[in-house]
Amino acid sequence: MNHIIDLDALSVRLAVSMERWRQRAAVGPTTWRDELSSWPHPIVEDRSSVRVAESLGIHVETSDGEIHVVVWTGGWADIAGMTAEVEIVAAPEFANTNEAHDVVVQVIDDFLGREKH
Repeated sequence: MNHIIDLDALSVRLAVSMERWRQRAAVGPTTWRDELSSWPHPIVEDRSSVRVAESLGIHVETSDGEIHVVVWTGGWADIAGMTAEVEIVAAPEFANTNEAHDVVVQVIDDFLGREKH
């Protein structure tokens, strides 16, 4: 796989937003998948156990729903979620890490904006 997105840099940048999201939702630990591990590639929380990061995952849950975002180093994300009103499914593509960051933050901010108050 081509490595277009620097997942480590993305993780550092998303940490700021994750703190803000935690004020409104349960935010799970960041998850990683190792490109070099044997199949099936396990998903782990310990970044230090991953030799070559293939994906970075974030799970956000509220009383109204949940969303899971997995960003792939190849330049896309798999996004799936659901609230009481809407199902969320998307697979955006990114040209670089900055774009990936901006899209992930927007998707999760939009999801949290749908939360019932």
